[in-house]
Amino acid sequence: MIFFGKLRNCIHSNYIYFGRRYLYTFDDVRFTFSNNNTILTEPTRQETIFEIFKRLNQVVERIIKNIEFDELIDDPTYDLVES
Repeated sequence: MIFFGKLRNCIHSNYIYFGRRYLYTFDDVRFTFSNNNTILTEPTRQETIFEIFKRLNQVVERIIKNIEFDELIDDPTYDLVES
C-alpha cells in the first residue's frame, strides 16, 4: 500500500517525488523514488503505470463482485433528478 500511495501522490505532482528515498519492484520493473526527482523506472517501460492500474481495477472488480448484499441501496440524488 505504501507504493500506491507514493505513486498516487507523484501523479498529482507531475511524477516528482517529495520524501525519503524509496525503492519498489513491480513485476520486473524497479521504481526509484528520490526526493525532488521524477520517478525512475528500470527498465523504462511507459506502459508499466497503466498495467498497475489495470491490476488494481481487477482487484476492485473482484471485491465488488464478491459482496453479497440483496437489499436496495437508496440513492438520495434520485429524488432531485425526478423533480
